[in-house]
Amino acid sequence: MRCSNVVPERLLSAAALTLCLAVLAGCGGSSTPSARSGPTGTVKGKVVYSGKSLPTGSTVTWIHQEKAFPATAAIADDGTYSLMMSGMPAIPVGAYKISISPPASKEVSSSDIDAYKAMMAKSSGMMKPSQEKLPFPKKYLSPEESGLTYTVKEGANTFDIEIKD
Repeated sequence: MRCSNVVPERLLSAAALTLCLAVLAGCGGSSTPSARSGPTGTVKGKVVYSGKSLPTGSTVTWIHQEKAFPATAAIADDGTYSLMMSGMPAIPVGAYKISISPPASKEVSSSDIDAYKAMMAKSSGMMKPSQEKLPFPKKYLSPEESGLTYTVKEGANTFDIEIKD
């Protein structure tokens, strides 16, 4: 009877060891921007419209033109931002197109399904932004239409954005 339990225990031990080794080996590499795309830089700056900061909760989004990596940042009360990608400040070098998003019109809980779906549709561009007043011109909602571009270089980068009519 004791022998019949030895085989399953050994199989379980071998499976657990294999899983641990796969996790330690990385199982496909790291998902951090620096590991998947070479040299990186950091990006910070300030966003203003008519000399004033945007409303709290606004965001700036940078899309890498070749690799489509998004980097985002919340815009602080004073208009400053620091880009993050995958939770880290390291941003792959290269050319980016930039968009600005207004704050959500109200706090929405994921437990309020209808309000949450409406918020997600708005943030994904499925709803027309003209349905409510924007704190800046509509063209800045799209990285394709904003006209904002920047090339991130290795090291520290500063890019101040002045939104114009």
